Amino acid sequence: MKLSRQMRRIYWKIRKPLHIPLAYVWRRLLVNSTVIGITGSVGKSTTMELLYAILSTQAATVSTVLNQNDRAGVARTLLRARPGTRFVIVEYGTSGPGAIARVGRLVKPDIGVVLSIARTHTRSFNTLDDTAAEKAEIFNHMARGATALVNADDPYVCEMAKDFPGEVLSFGSNAGCDIQHSDAASIWPKRLGIRVKSGGQEAFVQTQLVGTHWASSIAAAISIARICGVSLEDSAKAIAQVSPFMARMQPVRLPNGAIVIRDEYNGSQDTFEKMIDVLKQAQAERLVLIISDVTDRKGTSRKRQVEIGRVAAELAHMAIFCGDHGHHAKKAAIKAGMDPEHCHHVMGLRATSELMKKHLRAGDLVFLKGRTTDHLSRLVFAQYGEFACWNENCRFTITCDVCAELRAQFDLTGMPF
Repeated sequence: MKLSRQMRRIYWKIRKPLHIPLAYVWRRLLVNSTVIGITGSVGKSTTMELLYAILSTQAATVSTVLNQNDRAGVARTLLRARPGTRFVIVEYGTSGPGAIARVGRLVKPDIGVVLSIARTHTRSFNTLDDTAAEKAEIFNHMARGATALVNADDPYVCEMAKDFPGEVLSFGSNAGCDIQHSDAASIWPKRLGIRVKSGGQEAFVQTQLVGTHWASSIAAAISIARICGVSLEDSAKAIAQVSPFMARMQPVRLPNGAIVIRDEYNGSQDTFEKMIDVLKQAQAERLVLIISDVTDRKGTSRKRQVEIGRVAAELAHMAIFCGDHGHHAKKAAIKAGMDPEHCHHVMGLRATSELMKKHLRAGDLVFLKGRTTDHLSRLVFAQYGEFACWNENCRFTITCDVCAELRAQFDLTGMPF
């Protein structure tokens, strides 16, 4: 029987809250599973993907799917575990004070990890100290006999576990870390390779990732795997097979031969700076920057766009600035020396897509940067055919790759999803 819209709403209002109490009980019954909680301002999803690739080669493993890292999403992850599941990897996210504690009480991880503290969610957390206090809550809600793992290169993270009653291990670039990483190198078109050391053992890890900023995520994944009994060599072999996570420095080759580095999932200032580091060293015939805006930066939209324009003029051969305030970036780029013929401001994504088709060519390396809500993913998909959704008022805060409505409406065969 087909339910009416009103009945479906009532059904979901009743059903949705049940996930959480059921998951709370189910977690306490997973006595043979090692539950791993991962949080931090940046790098959570990539760390989780790397760790899943390692642990799934050893035993049955479940992990968070598609950034469902709020309490409801975490509950769904726990409920996917079965009595025979050996490892459960849970990504913790936060949208405001108290969120990590609520998730922690549900998960009670056996291994808790904090990756980094950065300028994200600045509307909810005014300072890095506030962000650190929120992330530190993971260590206040751990299972008995749990192990805490911290990034020794981040001073905020180091402080978190000082009063932790259980075992505390560390990863980082310092010689005193339990897992030390060094010699990170990633100059496009070469992918990231690093060296890791632990307890007299050493391994070189060749990855498919773009940018040296992923070194801490690799070290964190290997550290957790080490706690779970996996050797450095086995971890390195598994990581070598992992593709970049969608829209996080993800290379995609377009039909015209240009390569786009997709980094439109997280628009924070910190991720923008990491992208700049890659852009500075990248080797290509022509570097192109396509950008809407960045978040978690103090100042007006105009000031943000002026900085973006200056960066574009310094590092890129061509720039396309999207959105309401992009004219400020264009003006700043031209003032800083960029050729006006290679500097564009476009209001709509459809027009931006057409501009890309007109100007991009083989040999171009294109950096695509923006906020999730800007839905710049459409620009990539539109290069493959007339299928993309141009809804200017999209209600979703997800990448278009996982949009059910887009998949239902268009034939996405052959698209880079």
